[in-house]
Amino acid sequence: MTYLHVTPVVGLPQVNGWSQVAENAHTSPNRLICAFAVEGSQAGNLGRDISEEIAQFTPTSFENAYEFFEKLIDRFQEYSDNRLYMAAGIFIGSESAYAAYGGSVFLRREGKIGTILHCPSELKLVIGKHFPEDTVVLTTLPASKFLSEIELKFKTGFDTDTIITSIVPGVHGQADSSLSAMAFVVSGERLPVEEKEDSVFFEADIELDGDKTVESAQVESAEPTQPEVETPPVAPENIAPPSPEVLTELGLDKQVEPPKEQNPLVKKGLSLLKKFAFLLWRLIKVLGRQLYRLMRFVWQRLISIRPADLHPRSMATALSRNLGSKSVYIGTSPLKKRLKIGLFLLVLLLVLAGGVFAYRNYQNRQRALIETELQPFAEILANAQVQVNDNPVAARDAVAQVISQLEVLHEQEKTAGNSLRAAAISKQLEEARALHTAISGREELSELPIYYDMRLVDADFLTTVAGAGNGMMAALDVEQKQLIILNLAQKQPTLVDLQQLDNPRSLKVRESDILVLANGIRSVPLGRGDTTELIAEGDSNRDAQLLGAYDRFVYALNPAKRNIYRYASTDNGFSDPIGWMQAALGLDYQQISSWAIDGEIWIGTNDGQIHRFASGRPAEFAIKGLPEPFSTRLYLATDENQEHLYVLEPERSRLVILSKNGDFIREVKSGSLASAGSVFVDEGMNKAFAVSGSIIFEISL
Repeated sequence: MTYLHVTPVVGLPQVNGWSQVAENAHTSPNRLICAFAVEGSQAGNLGRDISEEIAQFTPTSFENAYEFFEKLIDRFQEYSDNRLYMAAGIFIGSESAYAAYGGSVFLRREGKIGTILHCPSELKLVIGKHFPEDTVVLTTLPASKFLSEIELKFKTGFDTDTIITSIVPGVHGQADSSLSAMAFVVSGERLPVEEKEDSVFFEADIELDGDKTVESAQVESAEPTQPEVETPPVAPENIAPPSPEVLTELGLDKQVEPPKEQNPLVKKGLSLLKKFAFLLWRLIKVLGRQLYRLMRFVWQRLISIRPADLHPRSMATALSRNLGSKSVYIGTSPLKKRLKIGLFLLVLLLVLAGGVFAYRNYQNRQRALIETELQPFAEILANAQVQVNDNPVAARDAVAQVISQLEVLHEQEKTAGNSLRAAAISKQLEEARALHTAISGREELSELPIYYDMRLVDADFLTTVAGAGNGMMAALDVEQKQLIILNLAQKQPTLVDLQQLDNPRSLKVRESDILVLANGIRSVPLGRGDTTELIAEGDSNRDAQLLGAYDRFVYALNPAKRNIYRYASTDNGFSDPIGWMQAALGLDYQQISSWAIDGEIWIGTNDGQIHRFASGRPAEFAIKGLPEPFSTRLYLATDENQEHLYVLEPERSRLVILSKNGDFIREVKSGSLASAGSVFVDEGMNKAFAVSGSIIFEISL
């Protein structure tokens, strides 16, 4: 037996647009699958009505299906500001037919691939054979632009699930996303039917561009290797339908023609008769249900009578009680009166029960429709949750867009008084907001754990500047001229006295030593306390404030000279300094608060700016997705081995992690950071460290 697997792809609902993929009951041997969209002021209501009609319709013939589509289209003539787009497949036994009105139908059969129907403004239906392993794509007109991409991916060897996954973001990203609906129908095992030569369906090449014919695509491997990087095809503005000659050659010239126009009065009379018959059937159905409930109620009461109640003494006692009642008077039977009241209450109870049942049934149908409408939003949220690790900015933007659209829909349903729909949308909105909070990357901690207290080395030690590299940290106390070198893994400190130096003010940790900016540039070997002159004091470094190093180069930032000087290591020491900055328009050297070097130079300022320089010239850098922009003093940390840029903003008590493309990754807020003056990172330990006075706080990455 042949089975059909249907995968829907629909756009996001909007105020004036609604799309859906609907099917009739799966228990029916004849299947109807329809991708449709409604545009206009009543799009949602009309769309839901069409979904219900398709679910209840069973095609008995292709002519019968054609008339069904005509009635749907005629209905839209009553609503001049609404428009219908649709493409459908009808499967009866081993035969199938495809119809389109404002839509397209695409077929892949073995090596044959192409569009078989494209009808922008008229209804057409073609009939032919149905084969196993067929893949049919039903699209509304706004979604037809993806057909060329789908065709190319089929030819390249992509499977259907991969193609569907790749086009979903594009469908949701359209301006008219709410009018895009696609149904991928994949056939299973072949039916055991006798095939005829004159009923071969789509066995020739398919004309796509008027006078060009696409050759059959041959797939060489059952498991094609997908390219790592693929450039999506450009969709054509219009898709040309196959010519009549090609349809004749394919055996598709059998088309269902519209029936002859009936007399308007006869047509209206038949319509009224059908409505009356439908209402009568519903009334009989309701009355039958209530009668069944009444009989069931009476039966339950009968079987609940106890044998003791039938004893003559019990019956005499009950009779005497009734005869002695003050409500008994001549000419009136209290038993009859009570029976009438009981019967009235019973009927009332049955009516109420029927109303409750009907209301609950209506609510269940509405909930099912609402869940179908909200499914695209749920899929976006699920994709965002998976995507957040690879592309957090895109994931957060997608969730924010869902929240915005759900807020609009929720407000509309509340205004319209649709409490059930408003409640379902509100529930989905709460889930979206919770997810947005979870993936926002913002974390707030009351206190950070202390990694090390440098008062264990020197009770009066206060850090002015600190740095780290290769598992070693160095902290400089400018006032006391003390340097503490700490092995981060073993927490073993070394205290270095710098009393012989004038105005030590900056440092840089390298692989084998620590550079100190004082009396020129000095070198302090790791593990030992003596210092040696590396670069003599001169005009380039006398007024320098920041020291850095990368590869074989040493850098000194000199605000007085408005330049960065670079020294290159040679066999005989270091070369003469050269001015590294080629152009720095708009950079106020007096506002520079910190820097970091990873081959390029990153500069943080006192007013919350981050500047990026490459080869001495400004490089493009823009921060994206940061909830609260920087506005105060910044301390930066990164190097050539680190993936991210770490930004400490003490006045906002936060550490912000950015990608080097400017994407916001994470933010950690804590009062412990309010007085921090240095930040460094050891990605091998998966920790960031903030230094405040003599305390080193740790932040888990």
